[in-house]
Amino acid sequence: ACFRLRAAAGAAWSRVAAFFNREREPPQGCCCGATRRLVTHAAFDYAIIGLIVINTVLLCVDSPQASPELKLALEAANLFFTLAFTVEMVLKLAAFGVILYLREPMNVFDAVIVVASLLEVVVTYSAGANADSAVVRAAIGTSASADQAASSSGGVAIVFRVLRTVRVFKLARKWTALQRVIRQITGHVSSIAYLLLIMLLFVFIYGVAGKQLFGRGALEEAAALAMAAGDAGAVPAALSLSELRGNQYPRPNFDTLGDAMLTAFQVLTGDTWTTIFFNTLRLNATFGYVWFISWVLLGNFILLNLFVAILLEGIEQGDEDDDDDDD
Repeated sequence: ACFRLRAAAGAAWSRVAAFFNREREPPQGCCCGATRRLVTHAAFDYAIIGLIVINTVLLCVDSPQASPELKLALEAANLFFTLAFTVEMVLKLAAFGVILYLREPMNVFDAVIVVASLLEVVVTYSAGANADSAVVRAAIGTSASADQAASSSGGVAIVFRVLRTVRVFKLARKWTALQRVIRQITGHVSSIAYLLLIMLLFVFIYGVAGKQLFGRGALEEAAALAMAAGDAGAVPAALSLSELRGNQYPRPNFDTLGDAMLTAFQVLTGDTWTTIFFNTLRLNATFGYVWFISWVLLGNFILLNLFVAILLEGIEQGDEDDDDDDD
């Protein structure tokens, strides 16, 4: 059944790909031709690039401490940029048609950004969910206070606001080197996915091992055995990482499986791993050396380097393919 389902999905995808890859002519007519000449002109591309750069600069200006007047100006600028990019999409749809427009991956990316921006505008101004727009309404006298307006902010609108930063990737349309790198990376997604799965497996293994060696349960059992044997000197000074700082619960610990996996991943990234290392040595010195040395060697020097090697191989192979196309 699984094989038949996969075969049916493959056949459906082949039909969809054949539909989009079929030779088509762009819409005809004086208006369509004039629109096509407009959107393919170099000045049009440079104008869009200028809007993207200005939009990026204005995103850097925004801050929670901004005055209501500045927030009002930034909201107005966001509406302007949303309208401008929407007009760009509509013009290209009129010039090339829906099928030819969606055949270009960068056009699909632009369409997703435009749709997300329009959804942000709808969510923000229909329910008053965005904190900045609420503060602006308070500033112009349509709300009781700025604090009450800010408290009405919704998480959905904030998520859409974050998507504004993605507009900077529209520069990839004219940045051919960036296009090539993105294409080469996406071409090796399957290899990267398998490597990420292997990395997740090792994080799980070392997380479970860390929980058994440095977690509260294992250390309490070791302390109980040491006390039963009359060897009070073998009892750890602290029963877990959460007690090493006077019961100030630190983020890196091995008391639960989730925390242990997160701590193992933190060690993999090299973020303050030495602090975790010396703290765990106070809990279990013998196996602490084995756990950390093996994980650093395997994770940092093998798995991460394999990840980089796959990316470099993809970039090198892409450069060779580009050279063959040029020849």
